[in-house]
Amino acid sequence: AFLKTLEEPHSKVVFILTTSDENHILETIKSRVRVIRFYNPTEQQMRTFIQDFPCDENTKTKSLFLSANKPERFAKLVSDQDYFTLSCDIEQNLKNFFTSPSIVPIFKFIDTISEEKKNAILFLEIWEIILASNVCDISCKAFLKDILAVKNNINSNINIRLVLENLILRWKKNKFTLNY
Repeated sequence: AFLKTLEEPHSKVVFILTTSDENHILETIKSRVRVIRFYNPTEQQMRTFIQDFPCDENTKTKSLFLSANKPERFAKLVSDQDYFTLSCDIEQNLKNFFTSPSIVPIFKFIDTISEEKKNAILFLEIWEIILASNVCDISCKAFLKDILAVKNNINSNINIRLVLENLILRWKKNKFTLNY
């Protein structure tokens, strides 16, 4: 019924469908709609956007990095102290993971964040942000696809801790390095 409605809407009806991940939309729906992509603002646009936020410069700078130029995420970072703290903890634990030969600390951290899907997804998103913003080789950048696949699978019925630990082991096995 939904597909039929999309194909033949009433004359004065316009549907606006939004998603943060186009890959989750069925092809049968994509083929019946006009896709309009909205891109994140540039860093300069974001710097203008953040000027009016009532927080210190260190918080703005850290939130700008962790938001990956997404205004809604920036606003959440500067307005939700728990979210900001968790995001900073994730970034610090990943930074320690990248620079340490031991995987024990990151496994302990994963044990705590894997209790909630949203925290595990945030962990993966910050890992993506770090990879996208650092100089590393092509195979390291290709690892972003692995992170995306895990992020997509987290919403299914899987063992989150196990899949995150597996990702950590694959990273270490490939001996990727970051200039972080």
